[in-house]
Amino acid sequence: AFWYHFFSLLWNNCFLLGLSQLILAGAVGAWYFCPTEENGRKNPRKALEEQGGTGKRQPGMPVCTSMYRAFRYHLGTVALG
Repeated sequence: AFWYHFFSLLWNNCFLLGLSQLILAGAVGAWYFCPTEENGRKNPRKALEEQGGTGKRQPGMPVCTSMYRAFRYHLGTVALG
């Protein structure tokens, strides 16, 4: 029973680390590809207004949107490593 629980501990640890890295990468990617203004600064709110509030280019909450995408589409990828 010890080895089963030990393996479960290691697998869950790797799973949570991979999931957190995937969520962070998705949020940073959404921010990085956000349109910029003339002065070179990123303005996520302007991107939302230009899209009519749909947020196709820049989500209003990039971490929550990245969490949704990770759980909806990529959970198996994280689970299998």
